Amino acid sequence: MSEQPTILAVDDSSVLLALLVNLLTTEGYQVRTADSGELALAAVAASPPDLILLDVQMNGMDGIEVCRRLKAGADTRHIPIIMMSAFAEVKEWVAGLQAGAADYICKPFESEELLTRVATHLALRRARLALEEEAVMLYQTTTRLEAEIARRQRVEDDLRRSLRQAERSRRALLSALEDRKLSDAEHARLTTAIEQAAEMVLIANVQGAIQYVNPAFEAVTGYTRAEALGRKPSLLKSGVQDEAFYRALWETVSGGKTWHGRMVNRKQDGTHYTQDATISPVRDATGGITSYVAVERDITHDLALEAQFLQSQKMEGIGRLAGGVAHDFNNCLNVIQGFTQICLGKLHEGDPLSDDLHQVLKASDRAASLTRQLLAFSRKQVLQPEMLDLNQVLAEMEKMLRRIIGEDIDLVQVLAPDLGLVKADPGQLGQVIMNLVLNARDAMPGGGKLMIETANVELDTEYAARHEEVEPGDYIMIAVTDSGIGMDALTISRLFEPFFTTKAPGKGSGLGLSTAHGIVKQSGGNIFVYSEVGRGTTFKVYLPRAFSAAEATAVKPRPIPRRATGDETILVVEDEEALRQLTQRLLEAAGYTVLSASDGDQALRIHAQHMGDIDLLLTDVVMPQMSGRLLAERLMKTTPTLKTIYMSGYTDDAIIHHGVLDAGMHFLAKPFTEADLTRKIRAVLDGTAAPSGTDWEAVTDEVDEQPLAPDALRTLPDDVLARLREAAVAANHDEI
Repeated sequence: MSEQPTILAVDDSSVLLALLVNLLTTEGYQVRTADSGELALAAVAASPPDLILLDVQMNGMDGIEVCRRLKAGADTRHIPIIMMSAFAEVKEWVAGLQAGAADYICKPFESEELLTRVATHLALRRARLALEEEAVMLYQTTTRLEAEIARRQRVEDDLRRSLRQAERSRRALLSALEDRKLSDAEHARLTTAIEQAAEMVLIANVQGAIQYVNPAFEAVTGYTRAEALGRKPSLLKSGVQDEAFYRALWETVSGGKTWHGRMVNRKQDGTHYTQDATISPVRDATGGITSYVAVERDITHDLALEAQFLQSQKMEGIGRLAGGVAHDFNNCLNVIQGFTQICLGKLHEGDPLSDDLHQVLKASDRAASLTRQLLAFSRKQVLQPEMLDLNQVLAEMEKMLRRIIGEDIDLVQVLAPDLGLVKADPGQLGQVIMNLVLNARDAMPGGGKLMIETANVELDTEYAARHEEVEPGDYIMIAVTDSGIGMDALTISRLFEPFFTTKAPGKGSGLGLSTAHGIVKQSGGNIFVYSEVGRGTTFKVYLPRAFSAAEATAVKPRPIPRRATGDETILVVEDEEALRQLTQRLLEAAGYTVLSASDGDQALRIHAQHMGDIDLLLTDVVMPQMSGRLLAERLMKTTPTLKTIYMSGYTDDAIIHHGVLDAGMHFLAKPFTEADLTRKIRAVLDGTAAPSGTDWEAVTDEVDEQPLAPDALRTLPDDVLARLREAAVAANHDEI
C-alpha cells in the first residue's frame, strides 16, 4: 500500500462526491470518483484503489452488483468496500455483506464516523498485507530450507550409493584375489572397474608395503603410483590421529577383521583431507592373510557443506534468541543503569554504597555488551552506514590504539594514499578495528610489532572460486598483522565461533572476534585470517568499494555537540513504565520540558493538545498496537517539521531493512546512558547529525594524558568510560 492511500468514491450524487473528495483529501488521502457502477468497475480495472466507498442504490448497475463483481475478481477481491445507503433496511445490509462488503454506513453520516471507519479498514488492510508479506517470506525461507535438506539428502544418498558400490567393489576384489580360476576376461573387467572407480583403492602386503593404488588415489593424494609403490600407507599420516588410533586399526585387520572408520590424512602438498575407509584382510585358499585392501572415499567437501549448513542454522538460532530477548532485556538494563547512576549522583564522596552501586553498573555494562555482541554476531544490529575513508577512521583512532596496546608494542600504519571509500557504520567499523587490535595485543604478551595496512584490491573470479562466500569485484582491504604467538589450524577453524576463546576462565566470553565477523558480514564484506604458530597472525577485512561520486561528497568530519542541555519540549513515548519515568527524569534534569505517553494513542492525544509546542519525538520502535514508525508518520501529517529519534534494543523491519537504518532516520540504541541520551537529543535538535559510532577523537582528547593502565582507567569520567566500553569491552577485556 502506498504512503498516501487511494480511495475510490462511487455515488450518482455529484454533491455527495464533492463532499467526500473535500473531506478525504483534507485527511491526506488520494481520492478518485465515479458516478455509476459501470464507471466504478472501469476505474478499478485501470488502477485498483486501497479502499472503495460505494453507494448502494444508483442508476443502472447498483452498488451490490458492483461489490459482487469486484469480490469475484482475483486482483480486486481483497479491496475493502464500505457500502453507503440512505436506507437502513436489514435485508439491504445483509445483501451487501453477503456480496463481500467490509462495512456499512448510513447516509447522512458524521464526518468523524466516516473517517474513523476508513482509517480502521485501511489499517486492517495494511495489517493483512503485512501478514501476507510475512507469509511469503516464511514460505521462501521454508522453501530454501527444504531445498537445502533435499540437497543434503541427495548428497547422503549419493554417499550411501558410493559406499555400497565401494563395498561391492571390495567384495568383488576379495573374491577375485581368493579365486585363482578367473578367466583373463574376468580379470580385465575387474581391473577396469577398479581403475575407473571413484573411490580410492589401495592394496598392501602383510608387511604393510603398498602394492597397488588406482587412479582415484593418485587424484586425491597427489602421489603418483610410482611414488606410492613400495612405501607404507603412513606416508599419508597427518598427525591428527594419535598412535593409539593406528595401533587399534592394525590390530583389527591383522586379527582377520574388517575395519570401518574415518580419518584425516595429508596430501603430498601438505593439505589435509578427510576420508571414510574400509580396510579388509585378503586370505588365500588356506585362510591365511596374504594382503590388505583399503577402499576409501574423500568426504572433505561433503563435510564442509554440512558444516556451512550447521553454521548457518546456529547463526539463525542465535539471531532468533538474541532478538527475542534483547528488546525487553535492554529495557530492564536501561532502567537498572539509569536509576543506579541517579543514586550515585545523590551520594556524598566516600559513601560506602558507592562501590556497591559501581559494581551494579559494571555488571549491567557487561550484560548490555553481551547482548550487543550476540546481535552483531547474528547480524541483527541496526547499522547506520555512511561514506567513509578508512584512512581517516584510522587516523582518528591512532592515539587511542597506541595507548590501548602499550609502549612495548610498535604500531606501524601503512595506508594507501589513493584509498577508495566504503559505505559502513563508523561506530561498528571502529569496533571491528578495536577488537582486532586488542586481539593482536593479547597475542604479544612480551611486546612486538603491530602493523595496520589499507589498500584498494580487486578480488577476481579465481579468488572467489576458492572462497565461496566472496563475490568478485573491487574492495577496500584493511589488514591487522601482529608478530605474536600465532595459532594452529584447529584454533583458526573455530576462531569466529561465538563463545570460543583461548583465554583463561573469566577473562572473556569469546564474543570479540565473532562480533567482528558478524559486523563485517552484515556490512557486505568478508574477514579472513592467516596464521602460523610462532610466526604471528594477519586478519584481512574486505569491504565493498563505493564508487558513487555524489555520495563521495558527503565524506567530511561532522561536529559532535558538546552542549547536552536545552529548553525545548520533547514528547517521550515508551510502553515500559520504569524506563519512561527514567527517561523523563534525565531529560528534565537536562533542562527540557517533557511530555510522556505509554502508547501511540496517548501520544496522539498529547500531541493534539500541544500542537506546535513539541520540538522532538523520542519514541520506542516496538510497542503494542502502534509501532513507533507509524506513530511518527501520523504526527508528521500535521507537523511535517517534527524531528524524531527512534530508540530500541532490537528492531524488526519497522525502521530497518537487512539491519541497515533507513536514510535520514535517527536511532538511539538501548541501553543508553544519560550522556548518550542528551548528546543524541542535542545533535538532532541542532541538526548536526552526530555520527552513530564512538567519537574517537573526543575520547582520545580526554584521555590524552592518561596512562591506560587498568587502575587508571577506572579513574576516568563515566562518559569517557562509557564510550570506551562500547568499543573495547566488546572484546571482553576486563581492564577497560
